[in-house]
Amino acid sequence: MVNGKKLNQIIIKILKKNGLNTNHATISSKALINAELVGAHSHGLSRLKVYCDRIQKKVINPKPKIKIKKISQSISKIDANNSIGFVAADIGIKQAIKNAKKTGIGLVGIKNSGHYGLSGYYAEQAVKKNLIVFCFTNAPPAIAPHGARKSLFGTNPICFGTPTSSKVPFILDTSVSVINRGKIRVAARNGKNIPKGVALDNFGKPTTDAKKELPGVQLPIAGFRGSGLAWMVDILSGDFTGGNHGGKVKDPFDDFSGPQNIGHLFFVMKPNLFVGNYSQRIKENIKRIKKLSWMKVSGKTITIGATTKHSEVASSKDVKKAIPSLSSLAEGIGDPQVRNRGTIGGSIANNDPSADYPSACLALNATIHTNKRKIESDKFFKGIFETDLKKAELIEAVEFEVPEKSAYVKYPNPASRYAIVGVYVTNYKNEVRVSITGAGHWV
Repeated sequence: MVNGKKLNQIIIKILKKNGLNTNHATISSKALINAELVGAHSHGLSRLKVYCDRIQKKVINPKPKIKIKKISQSISKIDANNSIGFVAADIGIKQAIKNAKKTGIGLVGIKNSGHYGLSGYYAEQAVKKNLIVFCFTNAPPAIAPHGARKSLFGTNPICFGTPTSSKVPFILDTSVSVINRGKIRVAARNGKNIPKGVALDNFGKPTTDAKKELPGVQLPIAGFRGSGLAWMVDILSGDFTGGNHGGKVKDPFDDFSGPQNIGHLFFVMKPNLFVGNYSQRIKENIKRIKKLSWMKVSGKTITIGATTKHSEVASSKDVKKAIPSLSSLAEGIGDPQVRNRGTIGGSIANNDPSADYPSACLALNATIHTNKRKIESDKFFKGIFETDLKKAELIEAVEFEVPEKSAYVKYPNPASRYAIVGVYVTNYKNEVRVSITGAGHWV
């Protein structure tokens, strides 16, 4: 095992050998290691080779002359001169922070950049300076405009961060695709399948074959809404900044015909622009949400708050004692990033056909508590990515019936540990319940 300090030295050495100066190599190394530390391995060391390949093919400039132009006290634009994306983004977020500290708002647009890793990494820099931040960047074609079968938009992440007056900030960093493209590449490399309902092949037909998806189309979150969000980010990151847009961003793995010219947009602001008591207001906001994270054992039921994380369910002594199979299920969910950040409410609200919790709800005869009513699990799940939730209806808790005996076994995808197929069996006094996930509609 290589420790963090030694790993940092190795990465810096590799990048310097490929032409980066010490400062730029250090900036890039920190971003790559951060991705590994937060569990986003698809954005970490697995990409180091492709960055080096692109430098050697002269489509990343290892010695860029980056130009910063002041438009106003609050606004700057940056021409990154085809630098490695980490360096362009690091300069950009620092400039946005500097502008915001002066005037209350900092807006920075960047063109002629490359893939910069995790948006959340840059958002965290602003949040640590007690600033609110939005980060946008576009990416190579992967998502089709609504109704089309040709990919045009990237998985274009949306990132937001805010200080919370505590050591733990609020940072949302999410792509607008159902599944991370990096995970599809890992599955393709290992000859594994991807979940149903996340991708189409290049003929516009649904596929679970990762290799067929790569030249095809990834499906966006929330149907046409996700496609619209991808378009919005493409406009903000590409059209607005001067970067490539409308499907012209080159794939870093397969297209060495020229620089990517990715665009980034950082929007940073002081939290007290409109109210003087923002710190108190955000504390109250978080306190209300945290009230939804709880567990209670009562007689023959165990109720879990909607924002309870998978890792909390897995480690709960009450859950292990009452329903060991549920604890085991939670422990086997996803990679560390998903397990430590994903919630039970989010899992069942999405009704992903390869998620674990929907099968648990059905097998354990659960009742879904919302802000408006209680719904039996047999009536809650309507079909793939479809539930009985109505407009403005939120899940508050899930109540499970404690069985006499139960077990959950799944065949996991090696890359992301989602259920290729999972079976949950429970034995109650008067019935046996069986639910299946991954293989199709639940039974």
